[in-house]
Amino acid sequence: MINYSALREKYIGELEQLPYGEGVLVLPNSALQNAVKLHHMVKCIGLDSLAMEINNAAGMVQYELVTRQAQELILNNILARYKKELQYFQNLADKQGLVDALLNFFTELRRCHVDEVSELAEVFATWKENKSGLDADAGLVAVPEKKNHDIVLLYGAYLDYLWKHDLFDLEGQYSLAIANIEFADKLPYKKIYISDMPFLNQLQKEFVEALGNRVVTEPENSFEFKRDFKKELERTVQAKQKITFEKYGSHRDELAGAFSAIRKLLQQGVDSGKIAVAVSNLRNFPGINSLAKEYGIPITMPDKVKLALQPLFMEAVAKLEGTYTVAEFKEQLETYLESLELEKNLGSEYRQRVISLAEMQTTLSARKGILACAEDVIRAYTLSGMGKEKISAFTYKNVLQDMAAKIALTMSKGTLQGVTVAEQISAVGGSYDYLFILGMNDGEFPVPVRENWIYTDRERAFLNSIGFRLPLAMERFNDNALTFLMLLDSCQGAMVCSWMEEDAAAQCSYCDELLRVCDVKVEDKRGQIIPHFAKAGFTATEIKERVGVDVKRTEGQEKYLGVLGKQDMLSPVTFRATALEKYAGCPFAYMLSELWHLDSYGEDEDELSAATDGNLMHKTLEIYFAEYKKKHHNQAGQALLYSEIGADKEKVFALLQQEFDSAFAGALEDLKLKNEITVVQEQQLAKTIFILHKWFKNDFEVQWEEKQFRPYLTEKNFNDEKLWPGDVCFKGRIDRMDVAYDEKGNFAKLKVIDYKRSSVPNKNVDLQIGIYQLVAEQDYKFSASENEAVVTGAYYSVKKCKIEERPVQKDEFIERLKECTDGIRQGNFDLRNRVACPPYCAFRTICRKQLLKAEVNEDGE
Repeated sequence: MINYSALREKYIGELEQLPYGEGVLVLPNSALQNAVKLHHMVKCIGLDSLAMEINNAAGMVQYELVTRQAQELILNNILARYKKELQYFQNLADKQGLVDALLNFFTELRRCHVDEVSELAEVFATWKENKSGLDADAGLVAVPEKKNHDIVLLYGAYLDYLWKHDLFDLEGQYSLAIANIEFADKLPYKKIYISDMPFLNQLQKEFVEALGNRVVTEPENSFEFKRDFKKELERTVQAKQKITFEKYGSHRDELAGAFSAIRKLLQQGVDSGKIAVAVSNLRNFPGINSLAKEYGIPITMPDKVKLALQPLFMEAVAKLEGTYTVAEFKEQLETYLESLELEKNLGSEYRQRVISLAEMQTTLSARKGILACAEDVIRAYTLSGMGKEKISAFTYKNVLQDMAAKIALTMSKGTLQGVTVAEQISAVGGSYDYLFILGMNDGEFPVPVRENWIYTDRERAFLNSIGFRLPLAMERFNDNALTFLMLLDSCQGAMVCSWMEEDAAAQCSYCDELLRVCDVKVEDKRGQIIPHFAKAGFTATEIKERVGVDVKRTEGQEKYLGVLGKQDMLSPVTFRATALEKYAGCPFAYMLSELWHLDSYGEDEDELSAATDGNLMHKTLEIYFAEYKKKHHNQAGQALLYSEIGADKEKVFALLQQEFDSAFAGALEDLKLKNEITVVQEQQLAKTIFILHKWFKNDFEVQWEEKQFRPYLTEKNFNDEKLWPGDVCFKGRIDRMDVAYDEKGNFAKLKVIDYKRSSVPNKNVDLQIGIYQLVAEQDYKFSASENEAVVTGAYYSVKKCKIEERPVQKDEFIERLKECTDGIRQGNFDLRNRVACPPYCAFRTICRKQLLKAEVNEDGE
């Protein structure tokens, strides 16, 4: 393994001997570049910037770099134009995820230097002519002629659009730079040093090779991973002073555990610049900056907030209406924002101590971000040739919101001399005495490598065999493996590896290898409470000195807590049962979710989310029990499959499991047609299938032994149901209803069941199953006496295979419901009325809970 830290220092020393600007150091990320610039007077840029500077030096000013948003619009237009000619993608042309998948594949083609569609057509023609390619037994694959036809058509149209409009994508920027390198007298640098780049894509390699003898790099650095991972790991581990392994109950506890240990190191006088925290994915560790401030730890990571989550953005977008061009919609936004007179009004509120300086800064930054985002939309539409087309406000809002969901506003810069906190790829290249690697969970660290579904690895392997180079999934796995080794190599001293262990989640394979080499025990820290900084000897003054923030709060600085007081909410309204439960848990979260719809942003389409997973489980059970009733439940409701075909339990189980598997296949196909599951997500379903099979076996055992209740109905919808006199109505869907019959075959008792993917609701906030019970009692007639409880309710956890009964007392329950519906209609979404704060809440980064906690602590109440 190359010692990149030493190599970088060597290059810096040589560069400092040259006049400034005559040579340049090329590094992979801004963190490394900034660290070099802080201590040395050398020019330092990234490889993309080097390609751009070469093109500029060659006078290629007429070309413009196309944005990803513009690329998506361009390809959308191409798909619409050629839809009738498509043979393979025709039915997928309007499906979510296709444009993104095609663009990713086109990027791979560009990286393979396929700049003419004729090159691609020739490769596919060779594939078709090679008859042995049809021999699946020989390990080869059949020729996907229809798919090849569509790819040639779409890729050709995409390239044609770029050429005609003098546009280039990032890969085109490299291709242009390679062509321009021959103008040697116009190259901006005489010496180009490249460091900390163990691998490059094919196009980048061609670019570096074209630079020739101007490039300085180590001979052994071939930009490819060709080493034995296990041997390199053992060698790296042997150089460490100490490696500790820890497991926690949540990622937040994991982060708090690291910060708690780092605080002790800082108290001992360790230089913060010699400490690093590398996380698997920053999205899995929200609230890093606020937690660092609580523990009094200066960190390098800037404090950022999402533009799409800002109230000003939501208010401005809500004002848009009509059908206009994107430029005209921007004018609407400008007019509205100017009418608010933000500087004047915010300044007045700040002087009156209604808002803090940070809140004022956030709002002003949001205004600037809104206008910049609108300008980006204009640029994207202009580059795609749609700049003058009029679109509806609905379409424009969706485009603006999608773009805003990817924009983060910087509230404060990180501390250059602080603790390095970054994702693992950005932490590579430093030199640390203490390294904390967090989130080492299976499927999370490193980034999972998935096969490309446009052309599978098997198809790619065959294309590679006939001379057309396409990267395989294994190559990306090797890149990940080398990144991990480089991360370990950056630590010169002690190291802590940690992960979250919950349900089936556990440490990743890299951690397994580390544990094998180190042969040490894992410290189980699940359930432990990490001490708050105030309990560890830090005073408010010490914290202010460390992070520049005064933790004391003064009167009058109370944040907005969610009391609207809007009278127009008193109109007749229908409440969803699940939404009411959200209000019972936290009114503030209800407002953000149900009124502002903030939790609809930021979904990663490539990941199988909990919501998608839950939808698949629900749909499977819906189909299965619908068929179960149709086939195995006669009119009298008594004679079931078990009594009809005998008591051979194994035969009954095998038959029903076959039907259950068929239901799963039907549910998967249904959700795929509705765009709820992408092709990529389909590859992640092994765990879901395992959980469903485990649940089915458990439910079969329950039904086999059950002497009273039998499955009767699934997915029972209800709308505009009144549970008391007035204009308040309820709607929802009951997952399943089990029935007990009397001797005459009439309904005697009924149990309403709601499926939960994992955990059931806390009893303090539970309203959903109670509403279902009252609705069922109204809608069905029973043979039991009026004094007997005829309807009960239960939650059924699919993951835990556990049923939990939740009967309700009608009068008391209705009073609870009235409190919630009255609170919503009065606009009362006060955060102080919250009952619970679930760890998966989508609004942790904008919640005011911590402020309230600080105020309560100071008042001693």
